[in-house]
Amino acid sequence: MPFAPSLCRPLICAVALSAAPAALAETPRELLTAAAFQTSDKARALSLIGQAISAADRILMTAPNDHEAVLQRAVAIGYRAKLTRSRADARSSLSAFEALAARNPRDAEAQMVIAGWHLDAIDQHLPRHGEGGEDIEPGTASAEFGDGKAARAAAAQDI
Repeated sequence: MPFAPSLCRPLICAVALSAAPAALAETPRELLTAAAFQTSDKARALSLIGQAISAADRILMTAPNDHEAVLQRAVAIGYRAKLTRSRADARSSLSAFEALAARNPRDAEAQMVIAGWHLDAIDQHLPRHGEGGEDIEPGTASAEFGDGKAARAAAAQDI
């Protein structure tokens, strides 16, 4: 039976369309976007992060100074640090961000990821305190909104 490309084409399209979006992703940025926004499972997100790091590494083997690959590799390591609470990964991502900024101090992306790194470090690692100085457990309503005294005081000043 001769090969009939017209018969195979619909089958290939159906297989391609039924694949998960992350499976179709080719760039580290696409893989990280899928990890962040298209998964609800930590293990799946970590798998996609690993794929993003591998994809960035492949790009860097042929183009060691590829800005996008360096940036996305560092973002992936930082995201992995957040999910696994790895201090070593967090420091590694910061070092890579700082190296990008040192290469070009006007690189807005590098400056933004450094700022984001610091903001996340503050959010994740410093204890939160209530109005009386007591520690508040992260993730509780009190941690997010306080005990309401500050909101009531601010509302009273507006009257």
